[in-house]
Formats: sequence, C-alpha cells, structure tokens
Amino acid sequence: MSNQTSGQTEKLSFWDRFSDYMNPILVKEVRQAFKGRGFITTFGLLLASCWVISFFGAIAAGASLEYYSYAEQFFSFYFLPLAAAIGIVVPFLAYTSMLNERHDDTFEMVSITSLNARRIVNGKLVNAVVQILLFYSAITPFIAFSSLLQGFRFTPVFFILVMSFFWSVGLCSLTLLVSTLANNRLMQGFLALVMVGFLFLCFSFSFPLMFESGFWMIPAEFEVYAGLAGICLLFTAISLLLREITVAQITFESDNRSSGIRIVCSLLLILFWVALPITVSLTGLTGMPVGAMSYMVSYWTVISCILLSLVILFVCTEPLEMSRRVKKQVQSVAQSAGILAFPFLPGCARGYVYALLHLLPLAFVCILSMPGITSRYDGTMVGLIFVLYLCVYAGLAAFVSQLLRQWFPSMRTTHAPRAAFLILVSIAAIVPHIVVIVLEESRVARIDYSAMMVTSPVATISYAAGKWELDGELFSAISMLVLMSIAMFILNLGAILRSGMETFSLKGNARPKYKKVLPPAEKSTTEENDLPLGSQES
Repeated sequence: MSNQTSGQTEKLSFWDRFSDYMNPILVKEVRQAFKGRGFITTFGLLLASCWVISFFGAIAAGASLEYYSYAEQFFSFYFLPLAAAIGIVVPFLAYTSMLNERHDDTFEMVSITSLNARRIVNGKLVNAVVQILLFYSAITPFIAFSSLLQGFRFTPVFFILVMSFFWSVGLCSLTLLVSTLANNRLMQGFLALVMVGFLFLCFSFSFPLMFESGFWMIPAEFEVYAGLAGICLLFTAISLLLREITVAQITFESDNRSSGIRIVCSLLLILFWVALPITVSLTGLTGMPVGAMSYMVSYWTVISCILLSLVILFVCTEPLEMSRRVKKQVQSVAQSAGILAFPFLPGCARGYVYALLHLLPLAFVCILSMPGITSRYDGTMVGLIFVLYLCVYAGLAAFVSQLLRQWFPSMRTTHAPRAAFLILVSIAAIVPHIVVIVLEESRVARIDYSAMMVTSPVATISYAAGKWELDGELFSAISMLVLMSIAMFILNLGAILRSGMETFSLKGNARPKYKKVLPPAEKSTTEENDLPLGSQES
C-alpha cells in the first residue's frame, strides 16, 4: 500500500514539474479561450450544424444512401462549418488576444517579467493551434460517418484536412502580426475591419474548391503526397517568418529587432532551394524539358521573392544607425564574424545589402535557367521581373527611411517611414492604370502594355506571364528596371559606407583589460606592509 502511495506521489510530482516548464502565456490564453464566449459559441455551432447536416442529409438521401456515392457531398458540407471556424473565428480570436493585452495595459507588465517577446508570441500562437485541434476533434465523428458511405476517398480528404490546418496556422500568424502594427485605437479598429474582410475573402475562395469534381479525384500517388508536403512546408516557412516579424514588433525599440528575421529568412530560403532538386528527383521529373524546368525555377523564385518582400518591408525601413544597447549586444558577433555579420545587423542600409545578397543570386539562377533569347519562355520571365522589382523597392525603402528620419527626427521610433513607402509604391502602381483608362475613354489610343507602365508591377508581371517570347515592350521594361536598380544602389551607397564604418568600428572597440588600481590609502598601507620590520619601526 505504501509503495502505491509513493508511486502516485512521484507521478503527481512529475506532472507538477512538467507544468512548471509550460509557457505561462499559453496556460493563461487557453484558460481564457475556454471560458470565452467566442470559442464556446463557435464550438457549439459547429457541432449543431454537423448534426443538422447529418440528420437532414440522411432524410433527403433516403434509401439511396446505401448504394449512391454521397460521401463527397456529406464531407463537403461537414467541412463548411469547420472551415469557417478555423479560417475565420480562430485567426480573429488570435488577433483580438494581442489587442486585449494593449487595451488592458497588461502587455507592458508582461514585458518586464522574465518572459521575452518570443515566448509571448509562441504562447498565443500555440493557443490558436490548440483551438484548431479541438475543432478538428469535434468534426472527427462526422468524417468517420462519411467514410462509411459509398464513394469515400482517403487521399483528397487527407489532403484537404492537412492543408487547411497549415493554412489556418498561417492565418493566425498573419493576424498576430497585423495586431502589432497599430498603436492607436482608430487604426486598430480599421485593421480589424480589414482582417475580417480578408478572412471572409479567403474563406469564399477556398470553400468552392471543395465542390470541384476534379479535386475529389486526386489519385493516391507519391507525387500527390510530395506536393502536399511541399505546400505544408511553404505554409510553415511563411508562418515562421511571420512569427519572427511579430516578435520583432513587440520587442523594445532600442533592442535588436531585425537580426532574427534575417537569419530565419536566410535559413528558410536555403532549405527551400535545397528542396528543389530533391523534389525533382523524388517525383521523377529529372527528364523534363528545359522550358518546363525553367518554369519551375521561376515558380520557386516567385515564392522566394514573396518571403523576401515581407523581410524587406521591415528591415529596410529601420533607422540607419544602431542604438547603444544593440552595439553592446552585437559587438562580440561583429568581432568574431567580421564582414559576414554586416548584412545581419540592424539598420536600413544593412537591410538593403541583405536584400541584394539574396536577390542577385535569384536573378542569376533565373537567367541560367532560361532556354535562350530566341526561345519561347512560357512565362518564365516572371521570376526575373519579380527579382528586379524587389531590388528597386528595397533601395527605395532604405532611401525613404533615411530621408524621412533626417527631415523629421520624431519619426525615429514610429511606423511612419514604412507607411510612407507603402503609400509611394501604391501611387506609383495605380497611376499608370489611371492614365490608360483616361486614354482609352478619350479614344486617344488603346494600350495593351507600354514600357511607361513599368512602375506598376501588376501590369508588368501580368503582361510577362502571358507572353511566349521576349518582345520590345518587355525588353524595355526589364532594361528600365535594371537602370532603376542601379540608381537606387547609387542613392544608398553613402549610407552603406557609413553603416560599414559603424560595423567595423565595433571590431576596434574591444574592451581592454584594466589593471586593478588601489586607492591611495590602500596603496600606502600595502607599501608599508611590504617594508622590512626594522624600517617600519624607524
């Protein structure tokens, strides 16, 4: 009896010790979520809607339920409330959870504790994952019921459920990031409306895919599962990058906020490009023609540019100089890594160099993968054009950030340079379309595409994607993008040199080893003690 009691005591003490290692933010958020009206109402509506679908669906099918293929219809209707729960409710609850920390003035109190910004974001993100898994567990019995019907196929169901899980986690990471971009309540309310509209838009586009007959006929082949793994890895990479940016946003202004983003993005890009030859070899695509391979490389380049565009928006709009706190933090790294640490240190000019070091290899790969100047491209120029646009935008973001902070010193710790850059890019992208509409309405000319529309990336990329060969307009647009990239590099050259001098000054500021200097009183006492005994008496 005593052995049993001691075993129970050891078991309880183990779980008590295990609970101490859990993230306290996760514990707090899970308890609040389970007590909140949003989760309880959504969970109840999910179960009720699935019961209603099962009841009325079985009545409508009647006796034909035994021999007709109703599994697809039942699963599609079961997935509708699940998609609404994990695609709209859970991401929006993640958005409000971060806002409540600021509204209740608890975020500053949490920030001064031993919990760092990464643990706070991880706790909120894992809380969203727990809610997603609970919604999946609620719909599992109904999916098991649909598996008993005729026409059930495991591969598309597995594909849909796994992909929707990673899609929901990515949306939660995005909403957590958006919740940190505004400080005043007016902007927070506006961003809340934007996020609700965006979530409903994603839901309206994703759900009709379930009713496509071709999607339900996905074969159970290795290539399908390899594609699913690639999509899940892409969503995971985007989620990790968004999480790192969110951590940077809630970190103190004087702290290092961008080195983590740069390191994570570099590692993700390396893994992403290592996966390209592995995917080609595993899926049996080694014998594909050169044009198809160049198209695949262009697709890989576009996805890499999407990841880099998120990084450029934040690292190229930072202040030019590092704070004293950051200098102390990165001094040892700068001394050990030397010039290799330059693009990973904070600063808008260093962020611009970081972007160029990643974009130029992508452009080189796109050029090498092209079948030839006189060959048919089949839209493979899109990757190169995307890279050139990011080269221009990275230089423009760094230059605008320096200019505004030089003219308006109050913008050193605000999001104003980032907002100004986005407004400038939006105006440059919209103006060519307005000019084309005015010219067509006045019947002056009908313009399909012109090199003067190069400031609009949507128009240029759309035109390049639909072209089978390199024509004059596309060649002129690419030439103008190259010239604008060179111009942006010249404009930021002075800032790059100043940032380089600042980085190399960290290497020379090694802390010297000081000798211990005694105070005068102690020094005289010590000298007297060192004298011989006779001399002290005299």
